[in-house]
Amino acid sequence: MRPALPEPLRERWQPLRIGLVELFHYDSEEFWFHDGHLLLRGNNGTGKSKVLSLTLPFLFDAQLRSSRIEPDGDSGKKMSWNLLLDSYPRRTGYTWIEFGRLAADGHPRYLTLGAGLSTVAGRAQVESWFFVIDDAADRVDAANGAMRIGRDLWLVNDQRVVLARERLREAIEGRGQVYDSAAAYRRAVDERLFHLGARRYDALMDTLIQLRQPQLSRKPDEAGLSHALTEALPPMPQELLTDVAEALDRLEEDRRQLDEIRELAQAVERFDRRYRVYAGTLSRRQARELRQAQTDFDNASQERNRAHASLQTAQAAQAQAQAAHDDAERALAAQRSRQKRCSPIRRCRMPTGSRARSATPNAAAPPWSTSAGPATMRAGACNASGRRRAMPTSGRREPNASCSGNAATARARRTWRASGPISTRTC
Repeated sequence: MRPALPEPLRERWQPLRIGLVELFHYDSEEFWFHDGHLLLRGNNGTGKSKVLSLTLPFLFDAQLRSSRIEPDGDSGKKMSWNLLLDSYPRRTGYTWIEFGRLAADGHPRYLTLGAGLSTVAGRAQVESWFFVIDDAADRVDAANGAMRIGRDLWLVNDQRVVLARERLREAIEGRGQVYDSAAAYRRAVDERLFHLGARRYDALMDTLIQLRQPQLSRKPDEAGLSHALTEALPPMPQELLTDVAEALDRLEEDRRQLDEIRELAQAVERFDRRYRVYAGTLSRRQARELRQAQTDFDNASQERNRAHASLQTAQAAQAQAQAAHDDAERALAAQRSRQKRCSPIRRCRMPTGSRARSATPNAAAPPWSTSAGPATMRAGACNASGRRRAMPTSGRREPNASCSGNAATARARRTWRASGPISTRTC
C-alpha cells in the first residue's frame, strides 16, 4: 500500500517532493522533504550530487548547459549522457519538484514544476519541454484541487512507457500547462513563486549556481560572487532614490551648518575660560571685605572672652574683699564694744615706805604732772587694744591721750587730792 503523500505545514511555499523518471540510473524515484529539508546520504558514486544537479536549480533555471547543471561546471558532462548513459539508443525522462503551502482558509495548495528530456544516440542535442501544475483560483476546476504526481498523474503508463510531450499535455490539460520555451517557463515560475521580475530572477539563478559550487571556500571567485550578489539585490524604489538625492543636495548645507556650530562651540569655550578667570578675580576681591570682617569679628570675640574672664576674676576678688571688709567691720564693732565695757578706772593704793619710794621716786607728783619721772604713768593713757601704755614725760601733753576723756581726768584729780598719791590704771 502506497503511503500518504506529504502535506504542507506553513503558509509559505516549501518543497515537499522531488522525483526522477528514466534519468541517470533511476527508473522512477521520489525523495521526500521533511519540513522543507532534505538529507541525502550514501557512498561516493551512488548519485547524490546527480539528484541535485537534475532537480535544483535546473527546474528554476531551465537551461541545459553543463556549466549551469553540473556542480563543478564540467563542460564534458552533457545532458545527453544523463539520459543515454552510453547504453540506450533512445530515452525519454522527467525531473520534477512539488511545492505546497497552507492557504488563508486552511486548505493546502500545491504547485508542481517539471521538465521533460528526450534524446537519441548519435545526436548531441537534447529535446526539452517544461510543465507547471497548480490549483490557481482563477480556474474553473480549482475547487477539485491540484493534480499531484503519484496520485492523479503518472508520468509512465501501464506498460512502463514514459509519456511523450503531447501525451503529457493531454494528461494535465485544464490543471496545468506545458511550455515549449525555457523563457516562458521561467516567467511562469517567477510569477507563481518569487515575483521578482526577469532581471532579478536571472540574478537569483546566477547566485544559486555560484553558491552551489563544491568546496567554494577553497577556490572562491570573489568577483563572480560579488557580481552575483549585487545583481540579486532588489532595485531601489524610486521614492528612496528621490530621498537620497535630496539628502545629497542638503549635505553641503548641513556641512556648512556643522562648521558654524563647531566655530560657535570653540568661541563659547574661549569665552568660558576667560569669564572663569574674571569671575574668580572678582569673587576674591568681594570676599576680601568679608574675610576682614570675619577676622575682626574673631578678634572682637577673643577680646570679649578675655574681658569676660577678667570681669569674672574681678568679681571674685571683689567678693573676697567684701568678705574681708565685712570681717573687719565685725571685728571693729566687737573692739568698740569691748572698749565701752572696760572704760571705768580702778584705783590701787601704792605701798608706803622705802619700797614704795624706791619703786616710785616721784610718787607724790600727780599722774598728769609734767615733772613726773620716767616711770610715772598718766591716767587715761591707753593703746589701741585698751591696754595701758607709758606716756611721755617730756612736759608735753598730747591732746587725745586720755582714754576716758576730761571727766576721768577730773575724777583722778579729786581722788589724788583726797587720798594722796595713787597708781592709776585703765583697762
